[in-house]
Amino acid sequence: MTKNPIINALAALLYISIVSLMMFYGTKDSGPDTVVAPIAAISLFTLSAAVMGYLFCYEPIQLYFEGAKKQAIDLFLKTVGVFGGITFLLLLTVFSGAFSQNKSIPYQQPATSDKPMTKEMCEEQNGQWGWMEVMRSAEDGGDDLFYQCSCPNNGPIVRDGQMGSCK
Repeated sequence: MTKNPIINALAALLYISIVSLMMFYGTKDSGPDTVVAPIAAISLFTLSAAVMGYLFCYEPIQLYFEGAKKQAIDLFLKTVGVFGGITFLLLLTVFSGAFSQNKSIPYQQPATSDKPMTKEMCEEQNGQWGWMEVMRSAEDGGDDLFYQCSCPNNGPIVRDGQMGSCK
């Protein structure tokens, strides 16, 4: 790749980001799993190993075979170190909850309304309609899936039993 470990580590981060975005947004409405899903996953893993091998090892191997063994090892370790630092910062950000998507407040049926929430009602209030999994004990029938309407910006749809809207 290059002899700059920061550029090498950032190139690896860019590749990982592109793959992650494709996996996150590309699987939203992908339908049921088939035999193709595990084949695609293993193929992506193999491709990723090859790309990361190139990004981390190509230039150090070139230097090593040119006789610059110390420089080759230094470049490899610096690239791994920079990438490790980036990974640490990303993990710190994830565990801090900065990008948590669990901040939405689920729709609760107002006590004054006898009509259940529909997708159209949710969208009229600028809400997001989607599946929510509810964990229940085995005595209560196990896990359940149901639709919910929630506000993406943490604003409630229902306040004091009255219909509200997402801001």
